[in-house]
Amino acid sequence: IALLYERFGGKVAYIGKPYLEMYRYASKTVARKTLARGLAIGDSIEHDIGGGHKAGLTTLLVRTGISGNLSNQRLNEEMHRHGAFPVLPQL
Repeated sequence: IALLYERFGGKVAYIGKPYLEMYRYASKTVARKTLARGLAIGDSIEHDIGGGHKAGLTTLLVRTGISGNLSNQRLNEEMHRHGAFPVLPQL
């Protein structure tokens, strides 16, 4: 819907993972001036790990939900496709 709205000239603000504004908002919520000590934890390479990486956070992939059924080969392909690699070992 947002893309269609943009095509008609509307202004759209994307908020949520993997967009940086979500991480900025989260850091304000916990009264931190920097995201440097944050940890992004999630099951999505594209959204959780990619977004956390773009925000400068340490990232941890959990192998449940979205990534739970991916083979190691497919997971590796997703990491390379999105340029997003978890910093901490996956759980």
